[in-house]
Amino acid sequence: MKKVLITGIGGFAGRYLTKALKGKVDIFGGELDPEKCCQGEFYHKHATIYSMDINQREQVCELLDQIKPDIIYHMAAVVPIYIAISNPEIPLTTNVLGTLNLFESLRKLEQKPRVIMGGSCEEYGLIKPEETPVSEEQPLRPANTYAVSKIAQTMLGIQYFRSYNLPIMTGRAFNLTGPGQPPVYACSSFAKQIAEIMLGLASPVVNVGNLSAKRDYNDIRDIVRGYICIAESGEPGDVYNICSGQAVSMQEILDHLIELSEINIEIKTDPEKFRPSDINLVIGNNFKLKSIGYEPQYSLLQMLKDLLHYWLKKSSAPA
Repeated sequence: MKKVLITGIGGFAGRYLTKALKGKVDIFGGELDPEKCCQGEFYHKHATIYSMDINQREQVCELLDQIKPDIIYHMAAVVPIYIAISNPEIPLTTNVLGTLNLFESLRKLEQKPRVIMGGSCEEYGLIKPEETPVSEEQPLRPANTYAVSKIAQTMLGIQYFRSYNLPIMTGRAFNLTGPGQPPVYACSSFAKQIAEIMLGLASPVVNVGNLSAKRDYNDIRDIVRGYICIAESGEPGDVYNICSGQAVSMQEILDHLIELSEINIEIKTDPEKFRPSDINLVIGNNFKLKSIGYEPQYSLLQMLKDLLHYWLKKSSAPA
């Protein structure tokens, strides 16, 4: 079987990639904290995990030389937007220089693996209504340093393909959620709060941020299927949107979750949950990815049902 390396295998996307690929390839993972790969819902039984700091080029070189992977899913990154807002240098260091370490290490391998990077719709930044749905040719107008770091990643991938013929591709994931997503993200935060209300662990009040924003939300299981589709059929040097092509407001998402709870719940706006620079409308064009065989499988309602069920189960489990 082919050998696959997932950087950041202990993260949200890394865990679901491991589950989706199990039994089809030999899975290896690089992770800054391997201990977390043996906790909770991580599918560690299906992968060989190595300690690896993407910011240490020597470690990256050693691991690549040891594994000699056929495919690399580069998921190691600093993701939460609040980190980029409060500590803008952190995503720039890890996401940009860490990616540079990976690419420089790849140049030393005799057999070059296909590389799929996890990009983000945050790269598009400010999107005008007349520009939707956005294609991969959309101008990039980043609104935070996380977005800047992901743009730099994408540009590095294009440059290393053109300069050194490294087969690097980017899957530009739009907003996503699903079972196991940390509650620092809006959908998971809503679901966790509502689950605790349903279980009698909290008063019937949900704290929210900007509910008017419209997002192109996708199930994490569809996102990783997009990455795999790109690995199998994507063109090196190219960028692919992974999205549904539809927008839903945060208010609609909250309404769906409250309806699933069958409880009267008060909604309370929390100013701390608003970003300094927010984007009100995000809709992606997935024609390019569909042209190589991708088709989303999970509906919005199924995604939210599974997310709420996850938090009901987790919140009711013994501490």
